[in-house]
Amino acid sequence: MDDMTLIGRVAPFRDASAYAASSGALNLSQGLPEPLFDNAMNAALAHQVRSGWQYADPRGEMILRESIAAHSAGYAPDSEVLVTSGCTEALYLALYAASSQYGSKVAFFEPFYPYYPGMATLLGLESVALPLAAGGPDWAMFEQQLRAGVRILLLNTPHNPTGWCMSADDWQHLVALAKNHDFMVIVDEAYRHYQYDTDAPTQYPHQQIPMMVAGSASKLLSMTGVRIGWLCAQATFMARAYAHHLYLSYCQPTPIQAAVAVLLDELTIGRLESLREHYKHKRDRLAGALMAAGLDIQLPAGGHYLMADYSRRAPSLSPVEFSQHLAVRCGVMPLPATPFYLGQCPTYVRFSFSVAKPIVDQACARLEDF
Repeated sequence: MDDMTLIGRVAPFRDASAYAASSGALNLSQGLPEPLFDNAMNAALAHQVRSGWQYADPRGEMILRESIAAHSAGYAPDSEVLVTSGCTEALYLALYAASSQYGSKVAFFEPFYPYYPGMATLLGLESVALPLAAGGPDWAMFEQQLRAGVRILLLNTPHNPTGWCMSADDWQHLVALAKNHDFMVIVDEAYRHYQYDTDAPTQYPHQQIPMMVAGSASKLLSMTGVRIGWLCAQATFMARAYAHHLYLSYCQPTPIQAAVAVLLDELTIGRLESLREHYKHKRDRLAGALMAAGLDIQLPAGGHYLMADYSRRAPSLSPVEFSQHLAVRCGVMPLPATPFYLGQCPTYVRFSFSVAKPIVDQACARLEDF
């Protein structure tokens, strides 16, 4: 994968937003979440900025690492938590650290977050895309790949773009496989707290499966411009990740780290439940409008997105053509699903319901004209 291919894989995000702006359509193509925490962040930052803007501890300020450790139970803040430049850097570091012991083949479920194959390419790893069926993964197929040399699983739950979530049964399948196969699971938990209709456990079995966990304050706190993420891993893998981190972002701004720590500490169970209910309402509202417009969907159990099959309405159009057609026809811009597939993309587009509720309501009204 050359440089232009790497750029091209994620270009549809930029292109869709540009088309929405030029056509006057509502932009439901990108995960630009409703700013529900901005006031709290501004208040916390106004207080924390007094600490100045000098270099922070490259591992992350201890106040934030302690908050992350409390958020991700089972990891020691002094040796097993690293603050990164968003979840993307955390995933990159995890792949780098895992490949030293687990080899060069990394599997993930397709459709997938478009940065996965790009990161694998940059690290000299081989991508293995496993189809994600409507009912979840085919664990027998994954075991076949384990026998074929795959020893790293990059696992996104809740899943972008489908909203599928690992269930308790799914985790039991992985634990059972780990008894007979030596492999590493890298969990991308960017949307961990956005789970709606699922029995997914609140903690991962990292004592039973070799595991690293990458998280995101940017998504959790609805602030995509706050590039704060984290990696949680056993000390042996953390040492390798940290060495690479020193030559990438090195450290994140001190006051922003302290402010994020304040907000994480204030995320009570009640606040999270209220947040989930708010997002669930937006999900259900948009899902109903899409189905009424003749698009086929599977209601996502988590995350920020709805995948829609438009084949009944416009089977001859490509995902890019349909997205632009919808933008012009009724003023709603989805994301073509092309970045989520290595090969031929089916007739799918992705809609974000993370945007502000008035935008969701306006989009639903416009879809009535489709």
